[in-house]
Amino acid sequence: MKTEKEKMIAGEYYLSSDPTLIKDRRRAKNILHRLNVIEYRITKKARDLIRELLPNAGKNCYIEPPFHCDYGYNISCGDKVYFNTNCVLLDCAPIKIGSNVFVGPGVQIYTATHPLEATKDKHSKMPYPFPLAMTAGLAETQSYYPE
Repeated sequence: MKTEKEKMIAGEYYLSSDPTLIKDRRRAKNILHRLNVIEYRITKKARDLIRELLPNAGKNCYIEPPFHCDYGYNISCGDKVYFNTNCVLLDCAPIKIGSNVFVGPGVQIYTATHPLEATKDKHSKMPYPFPLAMTAGLAETQSYYPE
């Protein structure tokens, strides 16, 4: 039987209230607090926090705080990716961003949806992956979410 985390990563309905997923989100929130509040300026320590938060990011991934995500480990980036201020990436499903990508201020990428069927648990979610080609950009203050 699959764990809720395995279901989430596989793109199946999962329960976001699972203790493992709560722990993973809390870990990300602790890192984000340090990045967004304590290390607001991009220093060596802030770059270390970015690598800890986004272990699947390439070289020269830059985040202009504040930045928000659910887990971080479901976000993969190529080299030279820039996230401008106030980006939100809800990464219950993989978000794949190529190299040389500029993500404008206020961009929001949502990979989660909630079930519309009354028979599904109200805490269950359906994740959808978000791929973005290399050498692209996302305009400022735009939201991208599953169709």
